[in-house]
Amino acid sequence: MKRLALAIFSAASIWPAAAHATAGEHEWSAGAALGSSAPGISAGVEGGGLYDLSDFWAIGASLRDRRSFYDLPRGATALAADVRFALDALTFVPAVSASGGAAWTANGFKPFVRADVSLGYRPARAWGVAAYLGAEQESLSNANLRWTLGVRFVWYRGAGIGLDL
Repeated sequence: MKRLALAIFSAASIWPAAAHATAGEHEWSAGAALGSSAPGISAGVEGGGLYDLSDFWAIGASLRDRRSFYDLPRGATALAADVRFALDALTFVPAVSASGGAAWTANGFKPFVRADVSLGYRPARAWGVAAYLGAEQESLSNANLRWTLGVRFVWYRGAGIGLDL
């Protein structure tokens, strides 16, 4: 697994850089994901926004809703604050993100944490797509770690002050 991650990162690092790393940019995203749940599999939608603090770091917020295929009322809606580290001067954009916030479930409010790794494809300055693998947990004391696999479409806006490659 480490070798696969290293190979992907290495290939993304040497790919011709047509994308633009720019501090001050705004990113808006919408996507869908599949994930593990008890019982079975869940599906959901998400949306979010990020503000690029630098060519590498971004902060923002996201809203996610996940529902179990086997019991639609069973699921969670989560609002989170997000932090991301990305190498976005490349056409292929590797990133690592962490989130924390509140999840509303049928059983009430629970704290929520999440971490994910993603690989985006940004062929133009204005848009891109990204696939991600994430781990999330609704309650800090609960040992039920859930996995998610998703894709999101990203729109980039704003005048940046960073480096254009």
